[in-house]
Amino acid sequence: MKGVFRKIDDKTLVAASIEAMEALAAVHLSHECMADVRGARNVEQFKLYWMMVDQVFAKATNSSKFACNDWLLEKLNLVDLIYHPNGEIRIRPKSIAWEKMEQAHFAEFFSLAIPLVAEFLGTAPKELIAHFESLLDPEARMHFKKIKKLMRVSSPSVVPDQETQREEQPA
Repeated sequence: MKGVFRKIDDKTLVAASIEAMEALAAVHLSHECMADVRGARNVEQFKLYWMMVDQVFAKATNSSKFACNDWLLEKLNLVDLIYHPNGEIRIRPKSIAWEKMEQAHFAEFFSLAIPLVAEFLGTAPKELIAHFESLLDPEARMHFKKIKKLMRVSSPSVVPDQETQREEQPA
C-alpha cells in the first residue's frame, strides 16, 4: 500500500493520509516492514505544468497537451529506447507520473520546459511566464511565485549526459 507521510523529526514519519494510516495498520506492532520513501510531489507545480502545456503551448500550436508533453520530454532527452525484433529503434517519452518521476526531477524538468516552450512560440521565457501568470487565479498565482523561487534552486540534472547514458540492447 502507498500513502503520504509527514516527517515530524529526524527519525519519525507519521501518516498524513488515509492510505498511509491503512498501510501502517497492516504492519503488526514490533514487526519490520519495507518502505520506498520519496519526497512528495508538489501538487500545485504539477497542475501549473499541465496548465502551461494545455492552455498556452497546446492552444498556441493547435495540438493536444499530450503531444506537447511528449515533444518536451523528447527535446529534454527524457525517453526510453525501444529495440524491436526487426532492428528498428523507437523512442518512447518517459512518464512524468508521480510514481515515475521524483519531485526534484520534475521541478527541473518544469524549469527546463519553460524556455523550450518560449523558444518554440517565439517569445522570451519571461514573457511566457507573465502570460502564464495572467491565466492564474490569485491563489494559484501565489503558489506559482513560490514555485518560481524553487525553480532557481539547482537540483540533480534530469537530462542524461550522452557519454554516461547507457542503453541495454537485446542479446
